[in-house]
Amino acid sequence: MGLRIRRLLMAVTTAKGRFGATIPFEDGLNVLWAPNTSGKSTAMMSILYALGLEGMLGPSHQPPLPDAMRTHVMTGTSEIPVVESFVRMEIENSKGERITVQRQVESSNPKDSRQLVRVLLGPYMTKPDGQYERRDFYVRTGRAATDPSGFHRFLAEFIGYILPQIPAADNETVPLYLECLFPFFFVDQMTGWRDIKARMPTYLRIMEMGKRSAEYVLSLDILRRAIDKQENERKQAQLKEKWTTTASKAKAVTAASHVIVRGIPEDPTATWPPTPPLELLITDGTNWKSVRDSIKSLQTRLKEIDEKEIPRAEQVAQSAIEDLQRTEEELSRLTSRLEALTRDLMAERAHRDSVFKRLQALAEDYRKYQDAKKVEDRGGNIPIELASGNCPTCHQPIKDVLLEQEHASPPMTLEENILFIRDQIATFRDMYEDTKGVVEAKERQLDAIRQKIYDTNSTMRSLKHTLHSGGEVPSAAAIQERLLLEQSAISLQNVSDNFAEFDTVFENLANEWAEIQSRLKSLAKIGLTDMDEMKIAYLQTMFVQQLEEYQFSSFPIDQMSISRESYRPARNDFDVGLTSASDTIRIIWAYLIGMLEADRKFQTNHLGMLVFDEPRQQGTKKLSFDALLKRASKCAESKQQVIVATSEDKETLDSIIRDIPCHYLQYPGKILTPIPKKT
Repeated sequence: MGLRIRRLLMAVTTAKGRFGATIPFEDGLNVLWAPNTSGKSTAMMSILYALGLEGMLGPSHQPPLPDAMRTHVMTGTSEIPVVESFVRMEIENSKGERITVQRQVESSNPKDSRQLVRVLLGPYMTKPDGQYERRDFYVRTGRAATDPSGFHRFLAEFIGYILPQIPAADNETVPLYLECLFPFFFVDQMTGWRDIKARMPTYLRIMEMGKRSAEYVLSLDILRRAIDKQENERKQAQLKEKWTTTASKAKAVTAASHVIVRGIPEDPTATWPPTPPLELLITDGTNWKSVRDSIKSLQTRLKEIDEKEIPRAEQVAQSAIEDLQRTEEELSRLTSRLEALTRDLMAERAHRDSVFKRLQALAEDYRKYQDAKKVEDRGGNIPIELASGNCPTCHQPIKDVLLEQEHASPPMTLEENILFIRDQIATFRDMYEDTKGVVEAKERQLDAIRQKIYDTNSTMRSLKHTLHSGGEVPSAAAIQERLLLEQSAISLQNVSDNFAEFDTVFENLANEWAEIQSRLKSLAKIGLTDMDEMKIAYLQTMFVQQLEEYQFSSFPIDQMSISRESYRPARNDFDVGLTSASDTIRIIWAYLIGMLEADRKFQTNHLGMLVFDEPRQQGTKKLSFDALLKRASKCAESKQQVIVATSEDKETLDSIIRDIPCHYLQYPGKILTPIPKKT
């Protein structure tokens, strides 16, 4: 993977003609010199803009380009309004493939959008006579990094990047955007030299952005393991949700037949079937019986009835009278049971709701005490009024005991309160689950009683019909009994069969859960691998070596290192802290070139390219700048590319680069110059 800038065109159309500049770049060190305010930074920012990566500077969608590309071109003291302008750039990847990208800055055509990037799949700028396929992409808008028509997805693939998904705010996962990586490859003049930490686009709300970006650029194993862990944790959360949904569906399937399921674990389990095993229970309104036994009982009774001839009305008249009397008594008993069970259910629901309210109150107390603990940990005072002998409502002095005590007990500390409330939450959460189960069971009982009342009324009607029928007519009550038994047996068998399908689903989920838990266990202790440590140690050696070459002096160089936590420069394993402005710049030089040099020794995700806009600032010594260019020029040996734009004194710069191999680009006047009309 890699990226090289081969040619850059800045083009401006005005009412008085066209202005522009074409700048070629080569492998190795490229030094672009121009006086201040002559367009040097315009060229550097045009590189960033052409790639659609100005988002690394901040959330603004305005082009990071000066007036000469946007509003007016200065010729002497005259301002010539800009009609149209664009940037075009030819780039090359590590495979030697070249493409040409073009992006509009200003246009007289309202359809020309800055969010459009036109791509020619070939070296159009160096070989304009070729025939190249054109593709258009969008940029600086939603999903430009993920959709097939998004330019940054295309650019990442062209570079050779497979951007990982990493955690962002609101429990989302997003790609590690190119805007997060380019601060390691591009330093702008205005903000890039202020601080090593301030160069990341934090508005993208990616967690630990600087750390994750450094891990990716260095291709550290720890990032892959962290992403693997994160992906398995995401799968774990999804499987938990699927488990809960499946359990709810399973219970819904059984509810219509007054059946409840006992034994489904609340959380996923790695073994299936669970211990104790699942059990389907059905109630007659009073007692509970397994569905399996109920089906056997019903089938046995049906077999007994089938073996006998359906009796005639005259044969069962006397027994029908007795059955009718018993049925009426049963109906009265069921009605009383219905009323009592309804009262019980209302009471259990009220108890469940009160437990839930208590659980909510405990959760709020827990949050408040945690907040208070944060304040106390930072040296603040927390006025807990009851502990100080004041009523929390009226603020008057009170005694917090009914009887005098010989030895007053001190109030619990914040830590003790937090632990106590946490235990209470666990207890009430268990109570809530128990009350939910009780309510569910009573609801099934109530449904069963209602069904039994309905069936009893049907039986009474059949018995009365039998008593009023002719003697040769088959007994309606006997027929009704058989139908009810058959319907109940079929209904319960369907419930059992349907639930068997859920049993298979739970078994598959349990197997998935076991695999995820095994993977997470292996990733529990994520740390730097031996190869990671070798890369960081090498980066640290190159970093410290350069600090000495650049004459860093804010504090002893042997105190400087690369943090194994943040992968940023550190002093005695802590943040560097305050240094002189010029030494801050030296740190950035050493760190970013150290990253570039690590790519020569190890397999990393570095682009093999660096762009420094005006690196000698804040009074950095000439000797330091000399050492920087010498160090940067070594990139030619590995066919890497470093572009340095500077307005250093011309004679001084000439003396510095006299013995340094580089591609020297000199612009003594304005870089954007009039383009003669073709004749």
